[in-house]
Amino acid sequence: MRADTVDLRRIFGRDIRYTVPLFQRPYVWNRDDNWSALWEDIRRTVERAEQAALTGDTAAPHFLGAVVFDETPYLSSSLETRQVIDGQQRLTTLQLFLFAARLSAAALNHERSVRLLSKFLENDEDLFDRAQHPDHLYKVWPTNADRDEFRTVMLGQGGAGRLAEAVTYFQQEIDAWLAEAAEPEERLGTLVQTLREQLRLVIIDLEEHDDAQVVFETLNSRGTPLEHADLIKNLLFRNAERAGVDVDRLYKTYWAPFDQDEWRTEQTTGRITRSRLDVFLTYWLTMRTQREFTSSTLFKEFER
Repeated sequence: MRADTVDLRRIFGRDIRYTVPLFQRPYVWNRDDNWSALWEDIRRTVERAEQAALTGDTAAPHFLGAVVFDETPYLSSSLETRQVIDGQQRLTTLQLFLFAARLSAAALNHERSVRLLSKFLENDEDLFDRAQHPDHLYKVWPTNADRDEFRTVMLGQGGAGRLAEAVTYFQQEIDAWLAEAAEPEERLGTLVQTLREQLRLVIIDLEEHDDAQVVFETLNSRGTPLEHADLIKNLLFRNAERAGVDVDRLYKTYWAPFDQDEWRTEQTTGRITRSRLDVFLTYWLTMRTQREFTSSTLFKEFER
């Protein structure tokens, strides 16, 4: 695998599609745990850039984490395509933030910022047939469970789900912060410049013989709050994909209901608190194997 540290111009500034496989979990980030921390990081980075401009210093970039991509064939367009192996929550949230920032820029009639942000959100329509593939417009294309809402949100049609809630939160925070400045348009310009140049991610590109499943498990089974059910879903659908079956049909027929929020509700069994889906899969696997195992070994037992 190859790793490189890049700014958002390298990630979103070109015509490209980052597609999230259907076997990954839905979008789960929220305000208290994720959005507010991201906004705080971005705000502080911009304010450091403002101070550096006054003193003539160079502002230090801010590191946002790592993402892992696997190259996929170009399908139905001339757009470069990458499959998101890890980092879909971060990439999706960044797109929602950029969209919210564009709404704030439009409210100020700051056309230059609107144009610059649009380049990070939408692909050149001359590179694909929008009539046949309208969703190729978007730089990030989330997993199946989130696609309808993502499309609605990015078309500016609002909504009541988690993605729409993120845009509303970010826009309110950006608007209030811009209003604090003596020159809101100037602060907006600094925000856009910071988004383009000062936010960094580590990109890890898998190569031909790298096993995406192993990479996914390694990155997400040591401290990152993935449920056992998320790892199981990934395992099942990757195996199905390798077998050449219709994974979209399998997902819609068997797994789509499990991606609803009710299955992520936590419940307590004994002294252990787990998601409802993890509990269900534990019961199911115990029934099928007629073997007892601890809750912490659910994924490994399922894999076995």
